Amino acid sequence: MPVIDDLIYDVGMHNGDDTALYLARGFRVVAIEANPVLAELGAKRFAPELAAERLQILNVGVGADDAVADFWVNDDNDEYSSFVKEVGCRNGSACHPVQVRCVPFARILEQHGVPYYMKVDIERADVHCLRGLDRADRPRYVSVEAHSLEYLCILSELGYDRFKCVDQLSHNHPGYRPDNESLRGRLRSAWVHAWRELARRGLGRKPTLNGHHFPLGSSGPFGEETAGEWQSLEEVAYSWLHHELGHRKRGQINMRGWFDFHATIASPAERDA
Repeated sequence: MPVIDDLIYDVGMHNGDDTALYLARGFRVVAIEANPVLAELGAKRFAPELAAERLQILNVGVGADDAVADFWVNDDNDEYSSFVKEVGCRNGSACHPVQVRCVPFARILEQHGVPYYMKVDIERADVHCLRGLDRADRPRYVSVEAHSLEYLCILSELGYDRFKCVDQLSHNHPGYRPDNESLRGRLRSAWVHAWRELARRGLGRKPTLNGHHFPLGSSGPFGEETAGEWQSLEEVAYSWLHHELGHRKRGQINMRGWFDFHATIASPAERDA
């Protein structure tokens, strides 16, 4: 299927901050949210966009099969909610299950088309979205929370050949380029960390990127607006693995953040350059 240039998938809508950005940029959005309470709140927040058919909200989970499953809603922090009990109820927090219908991601693609960009953040169910793609039905840009090196491998098998590992705490900081392999880079990382903590607590000036402030927890910029240069799979895997293993003097991602993998496909001209 061809890519639909004005369509974005927000897989894991949560409170709708990412959906709001995509709509403001003029895209149509298919938002997927398993939590029925958040899906209902999203419908209220975006009632005009739903009425104008610029937005569809699917209150479903994404799974390997068409089935009903327990979705563990975290009562202390709904960002943690997950179909995996150990993830949804992490850190000893209170949680409760609700039954939610899950559908294979390939079916969603068949019904709604292949988006220009697909953001995925669904607490360890992300892999079902990646496995639902194939080389004939793949978005121009993809981002997925960086839980596993397997995600990079799947994206590579799908033909994606340019990657980034983006710090989700620092996407409001223009020009920020972590470099753990130099003292200067590590000091700069500490400075940016202190700056963003002040902003998170409402102290000082809120940092912006291209005039927009991305709320804490949002997925931030996408496509060519993401920070840093596109890299090979091996370069991104090098940095991410050193972070995961705690080697603080290696790699090019901030040790204090959490991360999304971004992927795209080089054009023929870019491959020849």
